[in-house]
Amino acid sequence: MDSRSPKTQSPSQQLGISVDQLLKLDHLALLHLDGELQLRGFNEQASVIFRLLETDIGNPIGTIPGLGAQQSFQDSIRQDQSGHVHFEFEGRLLKATAIALSASETDAAGIILFIKDITDYHQPMKRLLFALNAAFMNWWEWNLVVDHARVHTDNHQATLLGFDSHELPKTRKDWEEMVHPDDREYVLNNLETCLSGDDSQWFCECRMKTVDGGWIWVDIRGTVTRCNREGRPLEMMGTAQDIDTSKRAQIDIRSYTNLLQQAGEIAKLGTWEYYPENGSLEWSRQTRKILGVDFAYEPSPEGFHELLAPDDAERARKAFEQALEDGTDFDLQLSCVNHKQEPLIIRYTSKTRFDLLGKLVRVTGIIQDITGQAGEMEE
Repeated sequence: MDSRSPKTQSPSQQLGISVDQLLKLDHLALLHLDGELQLRGFNEQASVIFRLLETDIGNPIGTIPGLGAQQSFQDSIRQDQSGHVHFEFEGRLLKATAIALSASETDAAGIILFIKDITDYHQPMKRLLFALNAAFMNWWEWNLVVDHARVHTDNHQATLLGFDSHELPKTRKDWEEMVHPDDREYVLNNLETCLSGDDSQWFCECRMKTVDGGWIWVDIRGTVTRCNREGRPLEMMGTAQDIDTSKRAQIDIRSYTNLLQQAGEIAKLGTWEYYPENGSLEWSRQTRKILGVDFAYEPSPEGFHELLAPDDAERARKAFEQALEDGTDFDLQLSCVNHKQEPLIIRYTSKTRFDLLGKLVRVTGIIQDITGQAGEMEE
């Protein structure tokens, strides 16, 4: 029995192909370690990327102009979770996969380094993340089979809630705990409607807990991206956007509007808006109430003037035309009979609005029922 150890296979024997065949593969450079990293060979694609010459073969990579200093080259390499090596070279993003080789009688110990330019593949994703960050948005994906959620950011930047991406919850239960208690039922009902197959889209606005314990409004949108044969959702993807500023402003506006409506009801005061560009007139709810019409009624300047006493109708018509002609505002007291045949004394005012070029774009004003006030003034 032969007690000699088996010979170590050469690189070509280990891979089942020759070195010449290796050099024909996509973006390949052969390197080997012999005290320091040296260039052993390269193919045309590697030559284009690093501007390599035949005279560079056998030299330490730190002495090769196309690769630059050895230390800076090595420092630029970083290992990601997939086990591949990524590094940047002159603005290009390269992906490398290294295969370690044992020493043999004919070959020195070293590595074969498969290098591929993935800049064009990476740029769309990088630009997408830039765009999402600019819009205060994060992109997320959720594997429903193993109940694992992941939020994507650029270079592990802080997410909308202030956490680093790796600090965020991974499971549905933990995510549910981050939703404001008052919004949780609404959010979960929307989600279940999506997961049950009634709707492939998920949309909700809710408050979520931030890293400092506060709450911000977030717009969440998702879609089912993969299902099994029975139609059961297996995966979802979507976005989350910070809408806290606009949502709080919306709530404030709604509250302010309600307050104005209450004040208008007390003062029997409504508003109107006229747009000269298309000749449309809008009346507020209180204005319609004063003039005795419902929301189906389509207002017009002529229709309003017909409700006025003849002399007052002429005054109002001329004042309105003058406002449209030169922007002169008016403040009139008029007698009218509304659509419910109720005699009223109303106050009718205007305020003109111009754009930066001096063009009249809107006329606004009030219509106020001052019937009781007018009687008191007469007494």
